[in-house]
Amino acid sequence: MGQMLVRKIDDVVLQGIRSKAKADGNRLNRSRERRLLRRSSRTELIRQMDAIRASSKPVSGQQIIDEIRWDRDHNLGKR
Repeated sequence: MGQMLVRKIDDVVLQGIRSKAKADGNRLNRSRERRLLRRSSRTELIRQMDAIRASSKPVSGQQIIDEIRWDRDHNLGKR
């Protein structure tokens, strides 16, 4: 799992984060802020996937099958 270092956090903000984590019975690295970061990165990933889907034209299952057969019949993808 990766790590992230955030510098120059206001002391009052950092103390608030530590207090919330302690009140929840967690260490700072297991606090709700960690869950928040995880959730926001998932949200961003979903947003990017939606943008890719929106920019792509729809393809039917039959079109996919036809492409695979064409590739197979023309020996594409073989080394």
